[in-house]
Amino acid sequence: MTKPNTIYTAANWSKHEDDFTQMFYNQNVKQFWLPEEIALNGDLLT
Repeated sequence: MTKPNTIYTAANWSKHEDDFTQMFYNQNVKQFWLPEEIALNGDLLT
């Protein structure tokens, strides 16, 4: 159980803290599906 007055800080992905954080960020960005990379012509609303 956490203490009621515990202060948490959010991750700042723009700030390079260590190599592991950068590797984790790069790995997650690679999993994004961008319309430029995949043909979605049949799925896009017109």
